[in-house]
Amino acid sequence: PAGTPACTTSPCSSPRARTSPAWPCASPARGRRSRAPRTTARTRRSTCRTPTATAWSWPPTGRATCGRPGTRRTRADLTRSTSGAQLADATRLGAVELTVTDLDRSIAFYESAIGLQVRAREGASAALGAAGEDLVVLHEDRDARRAGRHAGLYHFALLFPTREELGRAALRLAATRTPIQGASDHGTHEAIYLPDPDGNGIELAADFPREQWPDISSPEGYGAGPGPLDLDGLLATVAHEGVTAPAAPGLQMGHVHLHVADLEAGTSFYRDGLGFEVMTDLGSAVFVSAGGYHHHAGFNLWRGAGVPPAPADAVGLRHWTLVVADAGEVAAVRERLTALGVAAEERDGGLLARDPSGIAVLVVGETLRGSAATTTPTPSEQESPMSQTARVIA
Repeated sequence: PAGTPACTTSPCSSPRARTSPAWPCASPARGRRSRAPRTTARTRRSTCRTPTATAWSWPPTGRATCGRPGTRRTRADLTRSTSGAQLADATRLGAVELTVTDLDRSIAFYESAIGLQVRAREGASAALGAAGEDLVVLHEDRDARRAGRHAGLYHFALLFPTREELGRAALRLAATRTPIQGASDHGTHEAIYLPDPDGNGIELAADFPREQWPDISSPEGYGAGPGPLDLDGLLATVAHEGVTAPAAPGLQMGHVHLHVADLEAGTSFYRDGLGFEVMTDLGSAVFVSAGGYHHHAGFNLWRGAGVPPAPADAVGLRHWTLVVADAGEVAAVRERLTALGVAAEERDGGLLARDPSGIAVLVVGETLRGSAATTTPTPSEQESPMSQTARVIA
């Protein structure tokens, strides 16, 4: 819309975003970089940056990752599960639970900038979603410190059902003058990146039709890096429309992307434990999914190999939710995790487990959602009874 700032701090990383009057953007030093034109693997190798300097790292297969040796792996190595297990095609994600420092401020942000609505609030916790689906559960801890160089959340992705809805989300960001960190075309989906008030990473995304996806079964599929978001084309899908306050029905949790300490250990947990299939291995990041999706989870070394777990007193991810088909699949996940020596805590008919970097995932069956009784949380979860119920409903 006319009158909105071209940039609130410094030139945006996306060339299209930089020239558009509709796009507020944050400093590219803290955000994801959208490159145009796409560079070759040979060019990118010469300009490799450390993950702490920028948020992107897309190394070519078998090449060094910012000075660290890469490992070439075959397709069989990537997809083989030592347990022989796979999750059902209908597997999806539920809500993410986050620690924030100011609940009122965060609620205002998620309502006005993202378009979510408060569905439940109790004390220092609130569950927000769209059209009956909880997507983000917030827990206030005013003494929590900002995330640092440790394992934890890179971003969670809110997936819009259509490109038009992503365009409306872009209009909402412009109208609220919300800074972004980047905007990209990944071939499989378009994405806008931004932080919440506490620095928790958010991706707003919309998938392209699957028949248009590039081959993501090899590093070359994602290894070329993202292209710039076609902002003009995106906004053209909602030309002459006004800003809509709430997000439309159909918004869901698309994926989570995590900082971990070790890719091999992470792959063992997410592939052989949870049961995902590895879709892409970039040497510094791995993307896994069920049902042939581009990724339900990604995990990377972009904060450095061997980073420690997130401190208990830091803002960020408490856990994310994996929704599997039924109680039988929950039991199968439990058996696989036990075989790997991973402890799992019972949670309302599901289970809570932590990956080797200490990142928690709640696994719950689709048919069990909403049927569990409220329970008293353990100290490690630090949840209110409301969030226990909202978590399962989500």
